Amino acid sequence: MANRMERLEGVMTFPNDRLHHLAGALTHMASRLSDHIERVDQGNVAAIDDLAVTLRSLVGSGKGNAVLLTACRVFRIDQPALQASRSPASSSAYLSIGSLPVEEPGAKVHGARELRLSKWIQEPVLRCVTKSGSVSYSWDKFIREYANKWGGAHLDSQVPEELYTIDRHAAAGLVMSAYLLRAAGVAVWGMTQSVLGKALRPNVETGDLGTFAAPGSDSPKPEYRKQCGQLQWLTLSSDSMDFGWYVDHFSQTNTLRLSFGAVPYDIHYQPEGADPGAVFEDLEPLGPRRESHGSPIVVDPSRTGAVTGVMVPIQTLMADSMSGHPTDGSTAAECSNHRN
Repeated sequence: MANRMERLEGVMTFPNDRLHHLAGALTHMASRLSDHIERVDQGNVAAIDDLAVTLRSLVGSGKGNAVLLTACRVFRIDQPALQASRSPASSSAYLSIGSLPVEEPGAKVHGARELRLSKWIQEPVLRCVTKSGSVSYSWDKFIREYANKWGGAHLDSQVPEELYTIDRHAAAGLVMSAYLLRAAGVAVWGMTQSVLGKALRPNVETGDLGTFAAPGSDSPKPEYRKQCGQLQWLTLSSDSMDFGWYVDHFSQTNTLRLSFGAVPYDIHYQPEGADPGAVFEDLEPLGPRRESHGSPIVVDPSRTGAVTGVMVPIQTLMADSMSGHPTDGSTAAECSNHRN
């Protein structure tokens, strides 16, 4: 009895001599996350599927999943938290994205909020209107649907239409589904490291912990690639587009590709006073599937559309948060049509 896993009041527990098994599994998953993100950044688009499967194991619901939350319960550690951008709009938009992880304290001026892991994983990340009606995805559902239906863990004969729909858009050089999974992966890696530190080195100051990795794994710390731009929210309706985008002030590799009508737009942030002839490096969107790249969402071409956006240099957000005088946005940008 002492050596078997027990369930008490619905909470998974481990006998003391098996706690190392849970900590070891969590360490391996952290290394897998880091390795998959690094492969994505190197252009290995198949790594997106592997990233989705590892995220499903760490934070997705269902038998054998949610390992990170299980570790918090077993080791009696408070759940880690993260800051997430504002929720997707629930109005008449045909596509809305939100609740993305964001580090900058100044993001609170745009509706960012602090959420515990169990709350964030159930937050909506995507709302979409398809031929079959409207559908809403929490982070949990999005991660599981991607892993289970698009070939990561399983392959369904029919992939939900909305997974194709969002990939008509791209951010930071990745099609939107890949961008969302990568952003989630970076955030979950950080939370996993925090839990491992408190479980394995409870008496060590946080700044002295270093990182935990499986033997033989390089497992570099994944970054948000802020030089490529960080999407915060996106709302598209038949006659308007609104988005929030944080960028590195000095970067010339930031690219946001949005399909608003029949032709996608490539949007670059250009700081005030910059050389108007500066050449931006276009990042061709990477993703494991290219079926949707050539078919942007089509709206009535006779309608006029309003485009609004919040584009803020990350350096400005940091300075404003320290000074206590938040800035709600800047709209300096270069916007060009891109025909497939």
